[in-house]
Amino acid sequence: MVDGLTIGQAAAFCGVTIKTVRHYHRVGLVEEPRRDTSGYRRYTSTQLLRLVQVRTLAEAGVALAEIGDILGSDTVVSAAALSGVERRLDEQIAELIGRRERLRRLGDGDRALSLFQPAVPAAQGPGCVGADAELASR
Repeated sequence: MVDGLTIGQAAAFCGVTIKTVRHYHRVGLVEEPRRDTSGYRRYTSTQLLRLVQVRTLAEAGVALAEIGDILGSDTVVSAAALSGVERRLDEQIAELIGRRERLRRLGDGDRALSLFQPAVPAAQGPGCVGADAELASR
């Protein structure tokens, strides 16, 4: 019986491509596993856990350059970093919910919606207010 999963099996288990797993090896996020007698990489449960952790953080929008630091840090630093990731996700969710609400209101016939609740934050600078700021930046 062979111990561990091949790179293809590990990639499928984690929901990424083989190319992605190899990229994680190249950038040092996941240690390359030992090879069996036929030359195949064999991933252990510890390495699979690391792949899942990297994928989860990347999927949450954390830059690959930050992931190594988060996973390699002590528990307190890691918890603080994860709280920051969670805060950014909460902000993105709130923004998306606001956009969806504005879209629904527009669909319900609220034609004055864009005048009172701009879809983008007001730009910095003289004369730029709300939706006009977005048009000026195009």
